Amino acid sequence: MKLKKALGGILAVAMAITSASFAVLAENSSGGAIKESNPYALKSEVEYFRVGYLEDIVSGISLYGIRPGNFESSYYDQLDEDSKKVYDLLLNEYKSGGNDVKRDLVNVIPEADRKYVGLTGTVENNTLTLSDESKAKILTGLRTCITPAFLALSADHPEMTWLSHTITSLSYSTTNIQQSGDTFSLELAEVSFSLQSGYQYGNLQNMETAISKAKNVIDSKVSEDSTLYYETLVKNIHDYLCGTLIYNHDAADGKYNAEKEGYYQTAYSAFYVYNDDTSTSLSTVCAGYAKAFKVLCDSYGIPCILVSGKAGSNPGSDQMGPHMWNYVKMPNGLWYAVDVTWDDQDKIYDDFFLIGADSESTNFNKVAFKESHKASGIWSSTSLEFEFVYPDLSNDIFKEVGVYTYPLNTTNPTASPDPVETTAPPAE
Repeated sequence: MKLKKALGGILAVAMAITSASFAVLAENSSGGAIKESNPYALKSEVEYFRVGYLEDIVSGISLYGIRPGNFESSYYDQLDEDSKKVYDLLLNEYKSGGNDVKRDLVNVIPEADRKYVGLTGTVENNTLTLSDESKAKILTGLRTCITPAFLALSADHPEMTWLSHTITSLSYSTTNIQQSGDTFSLELAEVSFSLQSGYQYGNLQNMETAISKAKNVIDSKVSEDSTLYYETLVKNIHDYLCGTLIYNHDAADGKYNAEKEGYYQTAYSAFYVYNDDTSTSLSTVCAGYAKAFKVLCDSYGIPCILVSGKAGSNPGSDQMGPHMWNYVKMPNGLWYAVDVTWDDQDKIYDDFFLIGADSESTNFNKVAFKESHKASGIWSSTSLEFEFVYPDLSNDIFKEVGVYTYPLNTTNPTASPDPVETTAPPAE
Protein backbone atom coordinates (compact mmCIF):
# COMPACT_ATOMS: atom_id res chain seq x y z
CA MET A 1 0.00 0.00 0.00
CA LYS A 2 1.03 3.61 -0.38
CA LEU A 3 2.05 4.42 3.15
CA LYS A 4 4.84 6.72 4.18
CA LYS A 5 5.68 9.73 6.25
CA ALA A 6 3.35 12.55 7.08
CA LEU A 7 3.88 16.14 8.12
CA GLY A 8 7.39 16.49 6.99
CA GLY A 9 9.47 19.08 8.64
CA ILE A 10 12.83 19.11 10.38
CA LEU A 11 13.11 21.74 13.07
CA ALA A 12 16.75 22.12 14.01
CA VAL A 13 17.60 24.60 16.70
CA ALA A 14 21.07 26.04 17.03
CA MET A 15 21.32 27.58 20.45
CA ALA A 16 24.02 30.22 20.11
CA ILE A 17 24.42 31.84 23.51
CA THR A 18 26.28 35.12 23.86
CA SER A 19 26.60 37.50 26.74
CA ALA A 20 25.52 41.10 26.60
CA SER A 21 27.92 43.69 27.94
CA PHE A 22 26.47 43.79 31.43
CA ALA A 23 28.36 43.27 34.66
CA VAL A 24 27.68 40.11 36.63
CA LEU A 25 26.95 40.39 40.33
CA ALA A 26 28.63 37.67 42.34
CA GLU A 27 27.86 36.96 45.98
CA ASN A 28 30.96 36.77 48.18
CA SER A 29 31.60 33.75 50.35
CA SER A 30 30.83 35.58 53.56
CA GLY A 31 27.33 36.38 52.43
CA GLY A 32 27.95 40.09 52.73
CA ALA A 33 27.58 42.79 50.10
CA ILE A 34 27.24 41.85 46.46
CA LYS A 35 30.29 42.85 44.49
CA GLU A 36 30.60 43.47 40.79
CA SER A 37 32.81 41.27 38.63
CA ASN A 38 33.53 40.91 34.93
CA PRO A 39 30.73 39.49 32.78
CA TYR A 40 30.88 35.83 31.86
CA ALA A 41 30.86 34.97 28.16
CA LEU A 42 28.58 32.01 27.60
CA LYS A 43 30.01 29.46 25.20
CA SER A 44 27.99 28.63 22.09
CA GLU A 45 25.96 25.45 22.29
CA VAL A 46 24.20 23.61 19.46
CA GLU A 47 21.14 21.41 19.84
CA TYR A 48 19.18 19.76 17.02
CA PHE A 49 15.76 18.22 17.17
CA ARG A 50 13.26 17.01 14.60
CA VAL A 51 9.58 17.78 14.33
CA GLY A 52 6.85 15.95 12.51
CA TYR A 53 8.13 12.48 11.76
CA LEU A 54 5.25 10.12 12.37
CA GLU A 55 7.47 7.08 12.77
CA ASP A 56 8.79 8.71 15.94
CA ILE A 57 5.38 9.05 17.58
CA VAL A 58 5.43 7.92 21.19
CA SER A 59 2.76 7.73 23.84
CA GLY A 60 2.37 10.51 26.33
CA ILE A 61 1.14 14.06 25.92
CA SER A 62 2.27 17.40 27.26
CA LEU A 63 -0.13 20.11 26.20
CA TYR A 64 2.43 22.89 26.03
CA GLY A 65 1.30 25.74 23.81
CA ILE A 66 -1.95 23.94 22.96
CA ARG A 67 -5.31 25.22 24.09
CA PRO A 68 -7.61 22.23 24.79
CA GLY A 69 -11.02 22.10 23.17
CA ASN A 70 -12.86 21.08 20.01
CA PHE A 71 -11.63 21.69 16.48
CA GLU A 72 -12.83 25.04 15.11
CA SER A 73 -11.48 25.81 11.64
CA SER A 74 -7.69 25.50 11.75
CA TYR A 75 -4.81 24.34 13.88
CA TYR A 76 -4.07 27.97 14.64
CA ASP A 77 -7.27 28.07 16.67
CA GLN A 78 -5.86 25.43 19.01
CA LEU A 79 -2.77 27.41 20.02
CA ASP A 80 -2.56 29.37 23.22
CA GLU A 81 -2.24 33.15 22.93
CA ASP A 82 1.56 33.14 23.18
CA SER A 83 2.01 30.57 20.41
CA LYS A 84 -0.53 32.43 18.26
CA LYS A 85 1.73 35.49 18.40
CA VAL A 86 4.66 33.41 17.16
CA TYR A 87 2.47 31.87 14.42
CA ASP A 88 1.29 35.32 13.27
CA LEU A 89 4.83 36.68 13.14
CA LEU A 90 6.18 33.70 11.19
CA LEU A 91 3.23 33.75 8.78
CA ASN A 92 3.79 37.42 8.05
CA GLU A 93 7.52 36.93 7.57
CA TYR A 94 7.39 33.86 5.33
CA LYS A 95 4.11 34.03 3.43
CA SER A 96 5.89 35.51 0.39
CA GLY A 97 8.69 32.95 0.34
CA GLY A 98 11.58 31.48 2.22
CA ASN A 99 14.81 33.20 3.12
CA ASP A 100 17.58 32.87 5.67
CA VAL A 101 17.13 36.28 7.31
CA LYS A 102 16.99 36.11 11.11
CA ARG A 103 13.73 37.23 12.74
CA ASP A 104 13.69 38.34 16.37
CA LEU A 105 10.92 36.60 18.35
CA VAL A 106 11.82 37.94 21.77
CA ASN A 107 8.87 40.35 21.89
CA VAL A 108 6.35 37.55 21.30
CA ILE A 109 7.95 35.08 23.71
CA PRO A 110 6.15 35.13 27.09
CA GLU A 111 8.12 36.69 29.93
CA ALA A 112 8.24 33.38 31.80
CA ASP A 113 10.22 31.89 28.90
CA ARG A 114 12.63 34.84 28.77
CA LYS A 115 13.86 34.74 32.38
CA TYR A 116 15.67 31.83 33.96
CA VAL A 117 16.90 31.26 37.51
CA GLY A 118 18.60 28.41 39.29
CA LEU A 119 20.81 27.54 36.33
CA THR A 120 23.97 25.57 36.94
CA GLY A 121 27.26 25.48 35.14
CA THR A 122 31.00 25.75 35.40
CA VAL A 123 33.23 28.81 35.11
CA GLU A 124 36.68 28.59 33.57
CA ASN A 125 38.76 31.47 32.25
CA ASN A 126 35.90 33.82 32.95
CA THR A 127 33.62 31.72 30.73
CA LEU A 128 30.39 30.15 31.95
CA THR A 129 29.38 26.84 30.40
CA LEU A 130 25.86 25.83 31.34
CA SER A 131 25.13 22.28 32.44
CA ASP A 132 23.17 20.01 30.12
CA GLU A 133 20.22 20.27 32.50
CA SER A 134 20.25 24.08 32.37
CA LYS A 135 20.59 24.16 28.58
CA ALA A 136 17.64 21.78 28.34
CA LYS A 137 15.64 24.06 30.63
CA ILE A 138 16.12 27.04 28.30
CA LEU A 139 15.50 24.94 25.19
CA THR A 140 12.33 23.52 26.72
CA GLY A 141 11.03 26.98 27.53
CA LEU A 142 11.44 28.09 23.92
CA ARG A 143 10.06 24.85 22.48
CA THR A 144 6.85 25.08 24.45
CA CYS A 145 5.97 28.32 22.68
CA ILE A 146 7.64 28.08 19.27
CA THR A 147 7.27 24.40 18.30
CA PRO A 148 3.45 24.18 18.32
CA ALA A 149 3.27 27.48 16.42
CA PHE A 150 5.59 26.18 13.71
CA LEU A 151 3.75 22.85 13.50
CA ALA A 152 0.35 24.55 13.18
CA LEU A 153 1.64 27.00 10.57
CA SER A 154 3.12 24.21 8.44
CA ALA A 155 -0.13 22.21 8.59
CA ASP A 156 -2.44 25.16 7.95
CA HIS A 157 -0.37 26.47 5.03
CA PRO A 158 1.13 23.66 2.93
CA GLU A 159 1.25 26.12 0.02
CA MET A 160 4.23 27.63 1.89
CA THR A 161 6.31 24.72 0.66
CA TRP A 162 9.52 26.39 1.84
CA LEU A 163 8.43 25.61 5.41
CA SER A 164 7.76 21.94 4.78
CA HIS A 165 10.55 19.61 5.90
CA THR A 166 12.84 22.59 6.37
CA ILE A 167 15.58 23.13 8.93
CA THR A 168 15.24 26.14 11.17
CA SER A 169 17.80 27.84 13.32
CA LEU A 170 17.09 29.48 16.65
CA SER A 171 19.69 31.52 18.48
CA TYR A 172 19.51 33.79 21.49
CA SER A 173 21.59 36.34 23.32
CA THR A 174 21.45 36.99 27.04
CA THR A 175 21.53 39.93 29.38
CA ASN A 176 21.47 40.56 33.14
CA ILE A 177 23.49 37.45 33.95
CA GLN A 178 23.85 37.10 37.70
CA GLN A 179 25.44 34.59 40.04
CA SER A 180 24.12 33.66 43.46
CA GLY A 181 26.25 31.05 45.17
CA ASP A 182 26.51 28.08 42.82
CA THR A 183 23.61 29.06 40.55
CA PHE A 184 23.08 31.62 37.82
CA SER A 185 20.16 33.63 36.47
CA LEU A 186 19.81 35.35 33.11
CA GLU A 187 17.35 36.94 30.69
CA LEU A 188 17.03 36.45 26.96
CA ALA A 189 17.78 39.68 25.14
CA GLU A 190 17.12 38.35 21.64
CA VAL A 191 15.59 35.20 20.16
CA SER A 192 16.50 34.92 16.48
CA PHE A 193 14.60 32.54 14.19
CA SER A 194 15.69 31.74 10.63
CA LEU A 195 15.26 29.16 7.89
CA GLN A 196 18.32 27.42 6.53
CA SER A 197 18.51 27.74 2.77
CA GLY A 198 19.55 24.16 1.99
CA TYR A 199 16.12 22.69 2.67
CA GLN A 200 13.72 25.31 1.31
CA TYR A 201 11.58 23.87 -1.46
CA GLY A 202 9.81 25.98 -4.07
CA ASN A 203 8.91 29.64 -4.17
CA LEU A 204 5.78 31.77 -4.21
CA GLN A 205 5.78 32.50 -7.95
CA ASN A 206 6.11 28.85 -8.93
CA MET A 207 3.39 27.80 -6.50
CA GLU A 208 0.99 30.48 -7.75
CA THR A 209 1.69 29.40 -11.35
CA ALA A 210 1.13 25.72 -10.52
CA ILE A 211 -2.14 26.41 -8.69
CA SER A 212 -3.39 28.56 -11.56
CA LYS A 213 -2.59 25.88 -14.15
CA ALA A 214 -4.22 23.17 -12.07
CA LYS A 215 -7.37 25.23 -11.61
CA ASN A 216 -7.61 25.86 -15.34
CA VAL A 217 -7.69 22.10 -15.93
CA ILE A 218 -10.13 21.48 -13.08
CA ASP A 219 -12.45 24.28 -14.21
CA SER A 220 -12.45 22.95 -17.78
CA LYS A 221 -14.22 19.82 -16.55
CA VAL A 222 -17.41 21.80 -16.04
CA SER A 223 -19.17 23.49 -18.94
CA GLU A 224 -20.29 27.08 -18.49
CA ASP A 225 -23.97 26.27 -18.88
CA SER A 226 -24.03 23.41 -16.38
CA THR A 227 -24.58 23.51 -12.64
CA LEU A 228 -21.49 22.88 -10.55
CA TYR A 229 -22.23 21.04 -7.35
CA TYR A 230 -19.97 21.23 -4.35
CA GLU A 231 -19.09 17.52 -4.29
CA THR A 232 -18.37 17.59 -8.03
CA LEU A 233 -15.72 20.26 -7.58
CA VAL A 234 -14.09 18.33 -4.73
CA LYS A 235 -14.13 15.19 -6.91
CA ASN A 236 -12.57 17.10 -9.82
CA ILE A 237 -9.71 18.17 -7.54
CA HIS A 238 -9.34 14.57 -6.33
CA ASP A 239 -9.33 13.20 -9.88
CA TYR A 240 -6.92 15.85 -11.15
CA LEU A 241 -4.27 14.76 -8.65
CA CYS A 242 -4.91 11.07 -9.26
CA GLY A 243 -4.63 11.67 -12.99
CA THR A 244 -1.41 13.67 -12.94
CA LEU A 245 0.56 11.94 -10.17
CA ILE A 246 2.17 8.57 -9.65
CA TYR A 247 3.26 7.22 -6.30
CA ASN A 248 7.01 7.43 -5.70
CA HIS A 249 7.94 4.14 -4.06
CA ASP A 250 11.64 4.99 -3.92
CA ALA A 251 10.90 8.10 -1.89
CA ALA A 252 8.54 6.13 0.32
CA ASP A 253 11.20 3.47 0.91
CA GLY A 254 13.85 6.04 1.89
CA LYS A 255 16.16 5.42 -1.07
CA TYR A 256 17.04 9.10 -1.50
CA ASN A 257 19.23 11.42 0.50
CA ALA A 258 17.62 13.59 3.17
CA GLU A 259 17.28 16.66 0.95
CA LYS A 260 15.59 14.80 -1.91
CA GLU A 261 13.44 12.72 0.42
CA GLY A 262 12.26 15.94 2.06
CA TYR A 263 11.23 17.27 -1.33
CA TYR A 264 8.62 14.54 -1.70
CA GLN A 265 7.07 15.50 1.64
CA THR A 266 5.94 18.82 0.14
CA ALA A 267 3.02 19.98 -1.98
CA TYR A 268 5.62 21.31 -4.41
CA SER A 269 6.45 17.74 -5.47
CA ALA A 270 2.89 17.32 -6.77
CA PHE A 271 3.40 20.13 -9.27
CA TYR A 272 7.10 20.06 -10.23
CA VAL A 273 9.58 17.29 -11.05
CA TYR A 274 12.61 17.14 -8.75
CA ASN A 275 15.73 18.90 -10.07
CA ASP A 276 17.82 15.84 -11.02
CA ASP A 277 14.90 13.62 -11.99
CA THR A 278 15.00 12.73 -15.69
CA SER A 279 11.41 11.53 -15.63
CA THR A 280 8.70 13.73 -17.07
CA SER A 281 6.12 12.22 -14.73
CA LEU A 282 5.15 13.94 -11.52
CA SER A 283 5.52 11.72 -8.49
CA THR A 284 5.14 12.11 -4.75
CA VAL A 285 4.19 10.25 -1.56
CA CYS A 286 1.12 10.49 0.66
CA ALA A 287 2.21 13.80 2.22
CA GLY A 288 2.54 15.34 -1.25
CA TYR A 289 -0.89 14.07 -2.31
CA ALA A 290 -2.60 15.32 0.85
CA LYS A 291 -0.87 18.69 0.93
CA ALA A 292 -1.55 19.35 -2.75
CA PHE A 293 -5.20 18.41 -2.23
CA LYS A 294 -5.48 20.91 0.62
CA VAL A 295 -3.70 23.60 -1.41
CA LEU A 296 -6.21 23.23 -4.24
CA CYS A 297 -9.22 23.02 -1.91
CA ASP A 298 -8.02 26.17 -0.17
CA SER A 299 -7.77 27.95 -3.52
CA TYR A 300 -11.51 27.31 -4.01
CA GLY A 301 -12.42 28.23 -0.44
CA ILE A 302 -13.31 24.64 0.45
CA PRO A 303 -12.55 23.88 4.14
CA CYS A 304 -9.92 21.15 4.16
CA ILE A 305 -7.28 20.04 6.66
CA LEU A 306 -4.34 17.67 6.80
CA VAL A 307 -4.72 14.59 8.97
CA SER A 308 -1.81 12.35 9.90
CA GLY A 309 -1.46 9.07 11.71
CA LYS A 310 -1.08 5.45 10.72
CA ALA A 311 -3.00 3.47 8.13
CA GLY A 312 -3.17 0.00 6.67
CA SER A 313 -5.61 -2.33 4.97
CA ASN A 314 -5.17 -4.90 7.74
CA PRO A 315 -5.73 -3.02 11.01
CA GLY A 316 -3.70 -4.26 13.93
CA SER A 317 -1.05 -5.85 11.73
CA ASP A 318 2.50 -4.69 11.09
CA GLN A 319 1.27 -3.30 7.77
CA MET A 320 0.00 -0.18 9.54
CA GLY A 321 2.42 2.60 8.64
CA PRO A 322 2.75 6.39 8.80
CA HIS A 323 0.28 8.09 6.49
CA MET A 324 -1.39 11.40 5.68
CA TRP A 325 -4.86 12.13 4.30
CA ASN A 326 -7.51 14.87 4.44
CA TYR A 327 -10.78 15.87 6.05
CA VAL A 328 -13.14 18.10 4.05
CA LYS A 329 -16.02 20.08 5.54
CA MET A 330 -19.08 19.98 3.33
CA PRO A 331 -21.90 22.58 3.29
CA ASN A 332 -24.05 20.41 5.57
CA GLY A 333 -21.59 21.23 8.35
CA LEU A 334 -20.08 17.74 8.56
CA TRP A 335 -16.51 16.61 7.96
CA TYR A 336 -15.69 13.74 5.57
CA ALA A 337 -12.46 11.88 4.86
CA VAL A 338 -10.60 11.90 1.54
CA ASP A 339 -7.53 9.76 0.85
CA VAL A 340 -6.30 10.70 -2.60
CA THR A 341 -3.23 8.47 -2.27
CA TRP A 342 -5.20 5.28 -1.75
CA ASP A 343 -7.67 6.14 -4.51
CA ASP A 344 -4.83 6.56 -7.02
CA GLN A 345 -4.29 2.94 -8.08
CA ASP A 346 -4.22 1.32 -11.53
CA LYS A 347 -7.26 3.50 -12.13
CA ILE A 348 -8.96 6.27 -10.17
CA TYR A 349 -11.15 4.92 -7.39
CA ASP A 350 -13.55 6.74 -5.09
CA ASP A 351 -13.50 4.28 -2.20
CA PHE A 352 -11.91 6.93 0.00
CA PHE A 353 -13.73 9.98 -1.29
CA LEU A 354 -15.97 11.92 1.13
CA ILE A 355 -16.46 8.93 3.38
CA GLY A 356 -17.30 8.62 7.05
CA ALA A 357 -15.82 6.84 10.04
CA ASP A 358 -17.96 3.73 9.53
CA SER A 359 -17.65 3.64 5.72
CA GLU A 360 -16.15 0.51 4.16
CA SER A 361 -14.30 0.46 0.87
CA THR A 362 -15.85 -1.42 -2.05
CA ASN A 363 -12.76 -2.44 -4.01
CA PHE A 364 -10.35 -3.07 -1.15
CA ASN A 365 -10.57 -4.89 2.15
CA LYS A 366 -13.99 -4.27 3.63
CA VAL A 367 -12.71 -2.42 6.70
CA ALA A 368 -14.29 0.63 8.29
CA PHE A 369 -12.31 3.80 7.65
CA LYS A 370 -11.89 4.44 11.38
CA GLU A 371 -10.12 1.08 11.59
CA SER A 372 -7.89 1.41 8.52
CA HIS A 373 -6.90 5.02 9.32
CA LYS A 374 -5.78 5.83 12.86
CA ALA A 375 -5.44 9.58 13.26
CA SER A 376 -2.90 11.00 15.68
CA GLY A 377 -2.62 14.64 16.68
CA ILE A 378 0.91 14.20 18.04
CA TRP A 379 3.27 15.51 15.37
CA SER A 380 6.38 16.23 17.38
CA SER A 381 9.21 13.75 17.77
CA THR A 382 10.94 15.74 20.50
CA SER A 383 10.80 14.93 24.18
CA LEU A 384 7.86 17.32 24.47
CA GLU A 385 4.70 16.30 22.64
CA PHE A 386 2.04 18.66 21.37
CA GLU A 387 -1.30 17.05 20.61
CA PHE A 388 -3.60 18.72 18.12
CA VAL A 389 -7.31 17.97 17.89
CA TYR A 390 -9.10 16.85 14.72
CA PRO A 391 -12.75 17.58 13.93
CA ASP A 392 -15.37 14.89 14.47
CA LEU A 393 -15.81 12.79 11.36
CA SER A 394 -19.23 11.98 9.94
CA ASN A 395 -20.36 8.40 10.50
CA ASP A 396 -21.47 7.85 6.92
CA ILE A 397 -20.47 8.86 3.41
CA PHE A 398 -21.62 12.16 1.94
CA LYS A 399 -25.10 11.47 0.57
CA GLU A 400 -26.53 14.90 -0.27
CA VAL A 401 -25.45 14.71 -3.90
CA GLY A 402 -26.85 17.44 -6.15
CA VAL A 403 -27.97 19.61 -3.23
CA TYR A 404 -25.29 22.25 -2.76
CA THR A 405 -24.22 24.33 -5.72
CA TYR A 406 -20.81 25.98 -5.94
CA PRO A 407 -20.22 28.71 -5.04
CA LEU A 408 -22.58 28.61 -2.10
CA ASN A 409 -25.23 31.29 -1.78
CA THR A 410 -24.57 32.21 1.83
CA THR A 411 -27.60 34.51 2.05
CA ASN A 412 -30.03 31.92 0.69
CA PRO A 413 -28.32 28.52 0.54
CA THR A 414 -30.00 25.73 -1.36
CA ALA A 415 -30.10 23.64 1.80
CA SER A 416 -29.63 24.07 5.50
CA PRO A 417 -25.96 24.16 6.58
CA ASP A 418 -26.87 22.51 9.88
CA PRO A 419 -25.63 18.95 10.46
CA VAL A 420 -28.27 16.40 9.60
CA GLU A 421 -26.68 13.21 10.87
CA THR A 422 -24.87 12.03 13.94
CA THR A 423 -21.11 12.24 14.19
CA ALA A 424 -18.42 10.06 15.64
CA PRO A 425 -15.01 11.11 16.92
CA PRO A 426 -11.99 10.32 14.75
CA ALA A 427 -10.11 7.14 15.48
CA GLU A 428 -7.70 7.35 18.36
